[in-house]
Amino acid sequence: MSDSSTELVDLRARLARLEAAEEVRSVMHRYACLIDIGLLDELVTEVLAPDVTLHLINFPPGDQGDVELSGIDEVKALYAQRLPATPTLAGGHHMTNLNVAVSQDASTAEASAYFLFTGRPVAQGGLYQARLACFDRRWKILEMNILSTWGWIPSATEPVTDAVAPSRAWRDGRPVYP
Repeated sequence: MSDSSTELVDLRARLARLEAAEEVRSVMHRYACLIDIGLLDELVTEVLAPDVTLHLINFPPGDQGDVELSGIDEVKALYAQRLPATPTLAGGHHMTNLNVAVSQDASTAEASAYFLFTGRPVAQGGLYQARLACFDRRWKILEMNILSTWGWIPSATEPVTDAVAPSRAWRDGRPVYP
């Protein structure tokens, strides 16, 4: 193979990894947005792999108890109890320090990020650690650790702002997604 052919192959591989990293970032943010809005069906079909495993470490209320969910049905059952009954825009999860590492062949990736959850009446945070894979050109979460590492109930819980109906936002509040 000539030097220019090798260089072209290398550039294509690097581009594939960069595109994959951007898509993984989008999936991680989409996870937080969809649970906050309460769009459970979209969460389990567009963001989570069918055989997903979630490890909820120090699961709220933060008494050091852990919960493991295997497969979409278990995830859906737990999240259905905790998400808004009617989709709403009321804030919730915020993500920062999102780091992504994509495999050399751009078929799998790992992501980690700190999260902050603010909702009535709690403030809580921790760490997301996820393993993702690409299925039919769509990245999905295969396995995720959700470590709740701190939280409290603020003394002033009177709302300053009420929730907003999704219909008042573009795309019913859904994040931009390719």
